[in-house]
Amino acid sequence: MKLKLLLIFSITFVSVNPLWGKADKTGVIEKNIFTDSKYNYQFTVPDNWKAKAEKEPSPIRAILQKTKIERYGSASYSQTQISIPSMFVCVETISLDVDSFCKLILENPKKLPNADIYLYRLEFLTSSEVVDRGKIQVDSITAQKIYLKKRYFKPVQDPRAGYGEPDNTTLVEDFLLGFLVVFKKEDKVYLIHCSCDREIFRINEEDWNRLFSSWKFNRSSQ
Repeated sequence: MKLKLLLIFSITFVSVNPLWGKADKTGVIEKNIFTDSKYNYQFTVPDNWKAKAEKEPSPIRAILQKTKIERYGSASYSQTQISIPSMFVCVETISLDVDSFCKLILENPKKLPNADIYLYRLEFLTSSEVVDRGKIQVDSITAQKIYLKKRYFKPVQDPRAGYGEPDNTTLVEDFLLGFLVVFKKEDKVYLIHCSCDREIFRINEEDWNRLFSSWKFNRSSQ
């Protein structure tokens, strides 16, 4: 009897104790504020975007996707495929400076730390072209901003096709447009990857810029 009661108590304790089986996350989201306590930064998630933390350990700290997507040009046709605007926030502990890290991204991304993760998740690390380069400030830290595009074929509704026709789509060449933001604080390199369809890039860049303007490091960590 005592053994049976002990077994029942043990099963009940494991099932109700919130500390058992709860995986650590790379961050928390409260009132549209994403906070990564491991690396002591936070930012505001833009309106009409959702953020998700990853399970620890992970170099990808946050993934953001837009929940309300604007449709312009060819994307206004209902059967046209569009790419969901997205943003990945990644952090690496590495001795390379920002320029060397950017060179590695653009010339030999397979040699990046955690390359298998990045090459699978980040669109611009494969078959992309540099469009322009510049610099921005992220919480008073100078960051490299590298604009890129990536060509692809997408099905687009043919406006010449009649209503109800079984096949009224055609493949057209288009490209994703976006940028990488790279900066370093202490021994950590921050890589932020932003991408969306070319036709809706400008309006999404405004959202991304607002996020970077809201980015703050915990001053006690400096």
